[in-house]
Amino acid sequence: MSDVDNLIIEHLKGLRNELRDFRQEMREEMQTLKQRINSIERGVAGMHDDNATLQTRLDRVDSRIDKIERRLELTN
Repeated sequence: MSDVDNLIIEHLKGLRNELRDFRQEMREEMQTLKQRINSIERGVAGMHDDNATLQTRLDRVDSRIDKIERRLELTN
């Protein structure tokens, strides 16, 4: 092989190594992003649960107020 061929091969090896390193970094970044998205999804699910609980409690309070108004004859 000539010196030019060797130089080309060395550059190609260097590019291959850089690409391998880049791919590994991207895999790590994707894993981090997936973990963060999962955390956000859990937080949103928790908020939905909290919202449902509050809605149930408000419905009970509303029912109790209706009963009180009927007993005091405050409704039309």
